[in-house]
Amino acid sequence: MLTTGATFKQWGTETQAKIEQDFRVPGSNLYYENSSRGAYAFNWPQGIEFHAMIASGNLTQAQAMADEIHSRYWCYYNSRWAYNVALGACGDRYYDDNAWIAKGMMELYKLNNNVANRNRAVEIMKFVMSGENTVSDPGS
Repeated sequence: MLTTGATFKQWGTETQAKIEQDFRVPGSNLYYENSSRGAYAFNWPQGIEFHAMIASGNLTQAQAMADEIHSRYWCYYNSRWAYNVALGACGDRYYDDNAWIAKGMMELYKLNNNVANRNRAVEIMKFVMSGENTVSDPGS
């Protein structure tokens, strides 16, 4: 059986509807970590859902999500701004999680020209690149 683009689109729409139903935090643009609905998701799954919003063309919701991620996870620690792993805390930030968010911010900027998204991506990438090992210091 040949799976068509229309079939993939239908599957994506059905999956997104189920995620909205089971994981969306009421009154928020963010999602729960799991179906027990006990806590907001960590930064990484929020970022994956952020990418899904962009890919599905839900740009208004993607922007609202970007803004809420920024207001709730953004933190300054060790002379760098970046998104924290968990909501409401600061100091536990991962390079790969932040790289995914930066990628999403740039994709959204390309689609809606909201300069805040570009500026966020630039700041995130300063943090991400601060983790790069130098030639003179390959072991750190």
